[in-house]
Amino acid sequence: MKLRSIYLLLALSLVSTVLRAQVLPSNLEDLVRQRRWSELRVAAAQDSTASFYRAVAAAVFNDPESESLFKQVIQAEPFSEHAYDAYDWLANIYQKSGRYHSLAVTRQAQWRAFPDKKAITSQKKEDAPFMNLPDQEGGLRVASTFHHDGHSLPAPATINGRHVEFFFDNGADLSCISENEAWGIMETLQRSLCVEDLFCSSPSPYALPLPTN
Repeated sequence: MKLRSIYLLLALSLVSTVLRAQVLPSNLEDLVRQRRWSELRVAAAQDSTASFYRAVAAAVFNDPESESLFKQVIQAEPFSEHAYDAYDWLANIYQKSGRYHSLAVTRQAQWRAFPDKKAITSQKKEDAPFMNLPDQEGGLRVASTFHHDGHSLPAPATINGRHVEFFFDNGADLSCISENEAWGIMETLQRSLCVEDLFCSSPSPYALPLPTN
């Protein structure tokens, strides 16, 4: 009986070791690269040291907790690669939700912490139109039904009481409208908000970014 108990304990120990090996950081990183998000969420939840990967899984599934989780990663190891990636994820979250001031603050903190990163130049160029804009305030999310004939792609909408039709890409982070359309429907938009000729030149290479979700 005692011998069986010893064998059982050894077997349980071996299973525990195998399970821990299954959630090593290298394997979790593989799940991220392969975009196996559901598996990542399960595996990261089993590993108390996988805070960065829990944050990634939360962000992918639009869990509001992801923001605080990424901030915890940065606070715990402010100069680590995971901290650098956490800044990137936060920047993406803020851009998607129209929180442009938060985006600017996050990028500036990232650039101060990682001044030698080669990506800074491209990040500054890509984020330039947003850097002096305020955080947008979104309303409560509600379900909406777009009525169309089933054969066309435009989705009807109303902005400031004006009927418009857009092509929405529901897989994109942002949807855009042209400068002319922006000025036409946003009569109260002040030219003092212009950044990098956003909305201001005629014609302009820029478009107005609108958070998709």
